Amino acid sequence: MAMIRTLSCVFALLSVMSWSAFAADPIRVGTTQSLSGIFKEFGLNQLRGIQMWVRDINSRGALLGRPVELVFYDDGSDAARSAELY
Repeated sequence: MAMIRTLSCVFALLSVMSWSAFAADPIRVGTTQSLSGIFKEFGLNQLRGIQMWVRDINSRGALLGRPVELVFYDDGSDAARSAELY
């Protein structure tokens, strides 16, 4: 569920961006992850996967000519905190 939420946010962010307006600025992708609490292991694995994606995209010359920057926050395995952070 969290992975679907994260990917949905990533694709929504990319679909509404005006790519030509900020050609030199990085594309910032944001997510919350359970880096503590009962879902810590899952959250850490999910974050590592997203970080791998960011490294892969940037190593290939970025996305639409712009580097990708990942911003993430620990939601403490709390759905209300996750919603607040978003």
